[in-house]
Amino acid sequence: MKLLKLSQKLALCLMLSVLNGQIANASSIAFSAAGDLTPMSTFNVAANDTFNIDIIGTGFTELFGGTLDFQYDPTVIQLNSLSVNDTLFAFIPSNGIEVTPGIRQGVGFDVDVFSDPAAAGDFVIASINFSALAQGVSPLNILPVGSQFFSSTAALTPAFENATINISEVPLPGSVWLMLTGLALIVRRKSTRHPH
Repeated sequence: MKLLKLSQKLALCLMLSVLNGQIANASSIAFSAAGDLTPMSTFNVAANDTFNIDIIGTGFTELFGGTLDFQYDPTVIQLNSLSVNDTLFAFIPSNGIEVTPGIRQGVGFDVDVFSDPAAAGDFVIASINFSALAQGVSPLNILPVGSQFFSSTAALTPAFENATINISEVPLPGSVWLMLTGLALIVRRKSTRHPH
């Protein structure tokens, strides 16, 4: 009887530890449109546009800070600025450095563990401003090797949700098409009035 109760307790402990692992792994680091906490996997912008993308944390029960590295295609987009959310992560924020074109390392964010609460739920970690340089596709990937996240008691391993940025050509405005059509009609009319 005691052996049965002990095995039931062990089974319950095992089940709780599995559930705890699943909850810990339910958190993720992702990209979103600026001001929106919904992860996005695809962004569509026009060439020559300037646009903002947020790096967000979702589903965290407790995040005290960390560092992250990310990569993009510098022939398609240009990183203009990056700023860590210093209202949430006010303790020594770091915008990182661009070690090679298209790779940003060491974006750091930490709460002051003595005075600030941990980040929880869904929140913005940092905001990035890009310019679209040319038509094409750029990956936007979190690099897991240099990225580290921690709670008050342990290292965290959130899922990384990467994204793609599609840059389209800038379409000609309707007024330009109207003007070109008008010019074509004038040229055609003149050529029909004055045959050679």
